[in-house]
Parts: sequence; structure tokens; C-alpha cells
Amino acid sequence: PVDESVWIAINSDSSASLLQLSAEGSRLYTLEMFNYISDFRISKKTGNLIVADGGEKIVKHLQADGTLIGKSTEAYYPYRVYIR
Repeated sequence: PVDESVWIAINSDSSASLLQLSAEGSRLYTLEMFNYISDFRISKKTGNLIVADGGEKIVKHLQADGTLIGKSTEAYYPYRVYIR
């Protein structure tokens, strides 16, 4: 489902996180389970996240609350995410 929240990727020297803010600017979720976020997309149909973590060399499929739906290590260095 589409809402008016905003997701921001934050990469630091040692870790990375995704931060979800409400339309008013309040913090809703912080997902701190990444090494280096290369790219991410949000499904317009489900609100789920697809995250390319280049540091971990993994692509993760997550619910908005951070629940892991699935993951793939097939890409050597995932740097871009596309949703059809």
C-alpha cells in the first residue's frame, strides 16, 4: 500500500541503516541490518522493501517493519534494484 512516508538510506564507515519517516517527520522505523546499502526500492503494491546490500553482497526482500521475506546471494555485487 502506498503511504506518504519517506525512506532514507544512511551509510557510515561500519554499517548502514534504513530510516522511515512519517509525512510529519516523525521516525517510524529504523532498520539497522545492513553493511552498505547500494540501492533500495519500495513496492507500490505491497509496501515491501527490496534492498541491495553491496557490503554483504546480498539482496534482501523485507516487510516495512524489517521482517525478512527472502534473500539472494546470486549477485556478486548488487548495486541496483528494479521492480517490475
